[in-house]
Amino acid sequence: MNRATLAVTTDYGLRITSVAGSPNVGFELFLQTNATLFFKPESPMRHKKKTIHLGRDVDHRKALFKNLVTELVRHGQIETTEAKAKAVRPRAERLITIAKRGRSGRISEVHAKRLLRARLNDPDLVSVVYDELAPRYEERHGGYTRILKTGFRQGDAARMAIIEFVE
Repeated sequence: MNRATLAVTTDYGLRITSVAGSPNVGFELFLQTNATLFFKPESPMRHKKKTIHLGRDVDHRKALFKNLVTELVRHGQIETTEAKAKAVRPRAERLITIAKRGRSGRISEVHAKRLLRARLNDPDLVSVVYDELAPRYEERHGGYTRILKTGFRQGDAARMAIIEFVE
């Protein structure tokens, strides 16, 4: 029987061998005896990756941001961690921009309200954004929110901040 060997070296020195004509594959570990050192490659650099993960998976993160934006619209300001405030700021400002575009006729009013409804948990708050917040910022080109740093949380010393709509 003819024996064919396929050697694949990974970070931990694993050699995979297979016998020709047989679907069975055997694995064996081997030690590197020469002076060549194998280093585990460092993780790749995060170029052009702007997503703030906050230690959560995608669904949890989407729900968190939706809840934070909803409460920000409801109360006008919320206190949260600095990282969450910085992550929710573009989403909150985008709501105002969508409402302003709907009011100016750049997109249809129905479409703008549906987009707002998709980004808020409470359908009653769509009218708040569309009828109260958008007219307030009609002459302002962005920068509808501010983040005020408030110090550190008592239990875990997390940086806290207040995010609020500017007047």
